[in-house]
Amino acid sequence: MPHPCTQVAGTWSQFNIHRLRSGLTPFILPRIPLAPGTRLSSYEILSALGVGGMGEVYRARDTKLNRDVAIKVLLPAVANDPDRLARFSREAQVLASLNHPNIAHIYGVEEANGVTALVMELVEGEDLSQRVSRKRSIRPPHPPRPR
Repeated sequence: MPHPCTQVAGTWSQFNIHRLRSGLTPFILPRIPLAPGTRLSSYEILSALGVGGMGEVYRARDTKLNRDVAIKVLLPAVANDPDRLARFSREAQVLASLNHPNIAHIYGVEEANGVTALVMELVEGEDLSQRVSRKRSIRPPHPPRPR
């Protein structure tokens, strides 16, 4: 089960935690989940992978190139906010300029049916929250005590 601080869309985000600590009312960001089988241009949604502060990530099938990809779909609150949309565009441009084996490749930005999405390489494996949990459960060996 994901930590509640990492969830959005009806629960909490890091931003909301900050708002709560500051005595402010948290925002609830509306979302419109994409069902399996939904098409965005040449991409077919297969399943949801996760939710973040700017959007939701889905596993999708690139029907033109016959490969699975990850699609980060912006939340409506982000897609309709010029400042946050500009941040998303900068993120896409920076990621597209990088070429490193530990960074997912960016395939493009799609806009279809009122949805803005970043299409990127699908990297299989555990997500960051799973890895952090696993690392916390492994206790490092104690160093020898000085005599």
